[in-house]
Amino acid sequence: CVHGDCVPLDALSYSCQCRDGYRGALCTQPGELHSPCASLPCEHGHCRISARGEPSCECQSGYTGQRCDQESACRGEPVRDHPQVQRGYALCQSTRPVAWVECRGACPGRGCCTGLRRKRRKVTFECSDGSSFVEEVEKASKCGCARCM
Repeated sequence: CVHGDCVPLDALSYSCQCRDGYRGALCTQPGELHSPCASLPCEHGHCRISARGEPSCECQSGYTGQRCDQESACRGEPVRDHPQVQRGYALCQSTRPVAWVECRGACPGRGCCTGLRRKRRKVTFECSDGSSFVEEVEKASKCGCARCM
């Protein structure tokens, strides 16, 4: 066995146990390296290998579980951004960042994950054509499950 260990089968025969990356009767042919992620399929995410060589799933937003196969419970993910609006040909953006929560996840039965509490704020917008204006913006501040509208 060139790249492996001999394993006696009986007094007259043996088998080769090939090292990772080799295959064939005498372990001479290059083969695919065994990936620890092969044993951990991630349904809604991708596999990462830790510094210790252990696989784990990194889930997409809205999913959880060892294999990212369970929808997350309804929750609010904090967002801090400059809202934009289109006014005719002009693109307008808030002069200051606005904080709110984005509602994501699953609800039992036929419920929908939505903003249960909303906050109104006066926001100043500056536009690409040089104009500016103040507008009231309403964003979610608390998420939860409610009947779908």
